Amino acid sequence: MSAFQRPLIPAPTDIRRDNPRFQGEIGLTDAIAWFGQHGYRVCIPLADNQPYDLVVDAGDGDLKKVQVKTTTHRSPAGRFVVQLAVAGGNQSFHTVKKFDPEAVDLLYVLTDAAERYLIPVAVIRARTCMALHPGMDRYRL
Repeated sequence: MSAFQRPLIPAPTDIRRDNPRFQGEIGLTDAIAWFGQHGYRVCIPLADNQPYDLVVDAGDGDLKKVQVKTTTHRSPAGRFVVQLAVAGGNQSFHTVKKFDPEAVDLLYVLTDAAERYLIPVAVIRARTCMALHPGMDRYRL
């Protein structure tokens, strides 16, 4: 088992929060810690209007844009489901922005069961939500 498969710090459990932004902050800080402990330089965008949450640099000059997601929802089969689309709006309108695989390189997922996944966007076919099915286990950290 490589160092990338063993977390140096335990992932948080019980990430569910009443305010989804707080749940997202837990995922973001966990991703920053994980990448930092594995030798990546981590860059954080100044504003939150980009489709990515972090940019990581392994030191080889190949920068990767990372979108961070958290999930507490399980499918009827018991697998975690990740919401890829972003929904928002106000009282007069509602929008849904589907996942854009051209905008990011990696998807970092933290589940409520303290599981971490680092998924290359090239293998993601879904645009709104995705179950972490057994085929995704190879991307589990």
